[in-house]
Amino acid sequence: MHFLKKLIILILANGAALYLADKYVAGFHLPLDFSHLALAALILTTVNVFVRPILKIALWPILILTLGLGGLLINALAILILDALAPYVTISGLIPLAYTTLIVSALNVAVTIITK
Repeated sequence: MHFLKKLIILILANGAALYLADKYVAGFHLPLDFSHLALAALILTTVNVFVRPILKIALWPILILTLGLGGLLINALAILILDALAPYVTISGLIPLAYTTLIVSALNVAVTIITK
């Protein structure tokens, strides 16, 4: 039951992060109707739950050398996977990707701290 509660909170946090990124990051576009936002949040949460641990294992030397800042690279890869899986999500360049990554990472860190 605890895992399901945390999963729902992660989906809501990712939805909020994607909403904020769409509102404040020029170059990141996501249609703000409920179905597209909910589906994008669900895809991003699924990528974070299943693909992110694999990326952490594959990129552990980068994580060690950068003292954990390589986690931003892993989050950027997760957002790029979201961009590839959801055709209605548009990221037009590295700067919007970087800003979106910072927003999503900040909310994910906050949720991780709160749910522990």
